[in-house]
Amino acid sequence: MSEGRHFAGMEIKKPTKKKVFVYITLFFSEFFGSCILLIFGCLGCSVYEFVYEPPVQVHLIAFSFGFAAFISLMTFIPISGSHINPQITIAAVILGKLNILRAIVYCLAQFSGAIAGYALLLIVLPGMYRDQHFCVNRMNDNLEVYQALLVEILMTAALIFTCGAVWDAKSAGWMDSVSIRLGLVIAALATVGASLSGASMNTARSFGPALLNNSWKAHWIYWVGPTVGSVFSSVVYRFLFEPFDDSDDTE
Repeated sequence: MSEGRHFAGMEIKKPTKKKVFVYITLFFSEFFGSCILLIFGCLGCSVYEFVYEPPVQVHLIAFSFGFAAFISLMTFIPISGSHINPQITIAAVILGKLNILRAIVYCLAQFSGAIAGYALLLIVLPGMYRDQHFCVNRMNDNLEVYQALLVEILMTAALIFTCGAVWDAKSAGWMDSVSIRLGLVIAALATVGASLSGASMNTARSFGPALLNNSWKAHWIYWVGPTVGSVFSSVVYRFLFEPFDDSDDTE
């Protein structure tokens, strides 16, 4: 006799203990990866913005996030792929690398990890090293909202094109340095975008600090911009670049 239940003539099977354990493991992989990103990325903000007088240039903060991502990637790629970013998870679904259920687990873990990591950092850091906007993504006051939105779309699109190339079977021979390459891509994009839109490219990264600081000014930009950029790049890569094969091309 089947152990599953029936609904509308279809059998709904109970998840096995092994499958539940797999999803728990995936959850904590993304959770701790996101914690690392927020703790060490934002820690760089505290050191560079508040310890040094005058504050050092923004590229050092950008590299803090790049190196924080590198740590997460090195540690958790073998387990969950270390997305640590809902927009990367959305791209993985569109490109057929991840199913919907896993994507939901990943996103829940990423948001939870970002909140937990930022909360832990607030406990660790003395108050003198932070203000009410500490590590909160903020657009440049000289930009219009639509300009900051476009910056987020463009930066996230570039990031997702990179992820698409990493996941592409044609890149199988160049996977050894993927953690370094993705970390440098994040650092490079953050360097050019941090002084414009805040260089989020990651809704979870923006949400954690915004929630715990109750800072919501133009926060919707960091949901809409990265998501639009992710969907655009994923669709383009799936239907234009992924099918490309010039192995039989002859002159």
